[in-house]
This record gives sequence, C-alpha cells and structure tokens, in this order.
Amino acid sequence: MIGKAEAADAPQRVVLDMIVTFHAILWEEVVAYSEVISLIEASLNEILRAKGAGAIRVAPETRLIDGGIPIDSLDLAQLLLELQNGTGKDPFANGFINFESVDELSRLFSC
Repeated sequence: MIGKAEAADAPQRVVLDMIVTFHAILWEEVVAYSEVISLIEASLNEILRAKGAGAIRVAPETRLIDGGIPIDSLDLAQLLLELQNGTGKDPFANGFINFESVDELSRLFSC
C-alpha cells in the first residue's frame, strides 16, 4: 500500500520522468544533427580532394548551392548518396525537398 507522502509525490515523479525523457530525446537529436554536419564536411572534403581542390570547413549557415563551394550537380548527388549511406535515412524517398544550406540538409538527415 502506498503511503500518503508517496501518493503526494507521484505526480511530481511523473512530471520529472517526462522531463528527463524529453531531455534525452532532444539530446539525441542535437547529437545526430552535429554528426550529420560532420559527415557533410567529411564527404565534401573527399569530393573536393578528388577534384584537386583544398579542404573546407562548413558551418550550419554554409550555402551548398551557389555558395562558393566548387561542386557541381554530380558532386551534390554524390554527397546525398553518402549521407543516405552514412545515416540510413532517405528524406527524398517521396520526392526532392529543396535545401540550400548545411543546416537545411542536416535537418533533413537528422530528423
């Protein structure tokens, strides 16, 4: 049998458990997002190295299309394939989704 004090604490424990669970879900999404950014940078640098270009650093605001990164449409397709293989996700399964920045692409593969 539950005592009065334990019964009174039960709602607080439920709320605390919900907060902890929500925090864990958010943390996993943040980690996944940053991992996708790292994968984008590594993949782009591999593509650029194959073209004889120097390495770059990317940030969420880095523009992938018309942003100064010397890649063409075939390079972009290769990047998307590497992201699909690296994450196991295919956000384009139901059609193409427009993106321009590293942030937008990262969100597609980390959700």
